[in-house]
Amino acid sequence: MLSLPSSTGEEAYSAAMTLLDAGLAPADIDVLGLDVSRAAVRRAQAGSYRPNALRGQAAPALWLHEASDGTLAVDALLRRCVRFRVGNALDPALLRQDDRFDVIFCRNLLIYLLPEARRRLLQTLVESANPGALLLAGQAEILSSFSDELGNYPGGCPLSFVHTAPRARTAGSGAPALPVAVAPATMPRRSAPPATPPATIAARAANAGGRPSDTPAAEALEPLAAARQLADAGHVAPARTACLAHLAKQPDDVAAIYLLGLLESAAGNAEAADRAFTQVLYLDRGHLDALEQRIGLAEGRGEGSEARDLRARAARLRRQREATP
Repeated sequence: MLSLPSSTGEEAYSAAMTLLDAGLAPADIDVLGLDVSRAAVRRAQAGSYRPNALRGQAAPALWLHEASDGTLAVDALLRRCVRFRVGNALDPALLRQDDRFDVIFCRNLLIYLLPEARRRLLQTLVESANPGALLLAGQAEILSSFSDELGNYPGGCPLSFVHTAPRARTAGSGAPALPVAVAPATMPRRSAPPATPPATIAARAANAGGRPSDTPAAEALEPLAAARQLADAGHVAPARTACLAHLAKQPDDVAAIYLLGLLESAAGNAEAADRAFTQVLYLDRGHLDALEQRIGLAEGRGEGSEARDLRARAARLRRQREATP
C-alpha cells in the first residue's frame, strides 16, 4: 500500500492495522508512507499520538498502548508493517523501480496542485499501480473521469477506483484535467481504514474552510456557515439539515445546492445527489465540479452512455476555459 501524503502516519498505520485485523501475516504487509515534510515523517516514525487524535473513538488496545505520559504508542508488530520516507510528489524520482502497489491512498494533496502538476501526479500513481490495484481518492475526486486507466470499483464506495485497461476515449474529449478535493488524515482505527470525513467537502464547495477547531460553535453561525462547519467535522445529517434551512430562504444559492449534493452523496443517497448536481448545472452551466460529480454517479449506476455524454460535455467546457484569456 501507498499513503501519499502520509502526514504524521495515521493513515498508513490505519491501513496496516486493518490488514492485520483481517488476518494477513505481518510479512505479507508493506505500507509505504511518503510525505514532503521531514518533521511529519519523523513524527510518523516515532509512532506516538495524543489521545485526541482518535477523535473520540476508543483506542484499539491491541495496536495502541498508553504510555506513562498519556500518549498512545504504536505496537511493535504494527510498526514492522509500515515504513516512511521523505519525498516530493512532483519529483520524477519519487518512487523507486520496486515501488509497486495494490492499494493507493491519495486524499489530501490534489487541491494544492496546478492542473499540469495534478496530471503528472496521477500519471505517477497509475504507473506505480499493479493491474487491478485500488485507488482511494478524496470526496470530490472522480478519478475515473480523468484517466482512461481508472474505473469505478464495483461494489465499492464512490471514492474507490480500480486500475484497469485503458478505455476507448470519446472522440474529441481531449486530455482531461484532474479535479481537486481535500480530505484529512484520520487516526488509526481497528475495524477499518479511515474514510474521508464526508464534508471536508464543505471546503470544496466554498473554496475555503477552516478546521473545526478554528471556527466558532455551529449553533452561533448562520445556516450555510453552520452546514460547512458541521460537514468539515464529519456530521453529515446535521450539516444537511442546516443546508436545507439555508436553501429554504435562498433556493437558488448554487454553492449551497452543490454542498447539499456532496452531503447526499456522502450519505449514500445517489439519486438525491444527482438531483442536486443537476439543479446546480441548470443554474450554472459552467459548474465543472457538479458535472464531474454527475459523471461519477452515472458510472456508479452503470450508465456508461450517459457518463460518456457527460464526459464529452466536461471536455468541451475545459476547452472553452483554456481558450478564454
